Amino acid sequence: MERKVLGTVLPLVMVLALFWGACGGGGGGTKLVEVCLVEYDHWEKTDLPDPDMSNLEGTYTLYSFDIDVWLDGVHTGMPISSSDFSSFSGTLVLTSNTLTESVTLEGESATTTGTYTVSASSSVAGTLHVTLPEGVTDVICAMGSVQIGDTVHYFMTFQSEMVCEMVAEDELLEPSFQGIGH
Repeated sequence: MERKVLGTVLPLVMVLALFWGACGGGGGGTKLVEVCLVEYDHWEKTDLPDPDMSNLEGTYTLYSFDIDVWLDGVHTGMPISSSDFSSFSGTLVLTSNTLTESVTLEGESATTTGTYTVSASSSVAGTLHVTLPEGVTDVICAMGSVQIGDTVHYFMTFQSEMVCEMVAEDELLEPSFQGIGH
């Protein structure tokens, strides 16, 4: 299967490093299993004006993330989330058509810059068509507000395209992999 570019907070390389790093590296198995991931990144808008699909410009901070996992086509749920890591942070800056995302996870950093266009399905939902040096990806976007005490917080969630990679089956059965997300 063709590897797709993940245009959101955790590049596929970082996620697979978690799988492979926890499993002692690639190779060694006789049967390969297809591991597919869909990532949900939750960003909080930290400046005004409040976002809508016609005006996403501003600075966002990474609030949390979750990752759905499929093994050979079977959905295993959302076993990976930001709460599984001791440290993570991120900043997303959107200008009229430029996206710059910087993320640090467990001391490993990644920065991505690209351009984007918006296809809005409503004032609070749509798709960002993101062009990065690695290729083009579509990111589903939804937003809303939450009042906590006297303060209203504005959040935007990005949902990535599904990304799949082949992994040796025996690596998935190791206890260190099974502990991820528990």
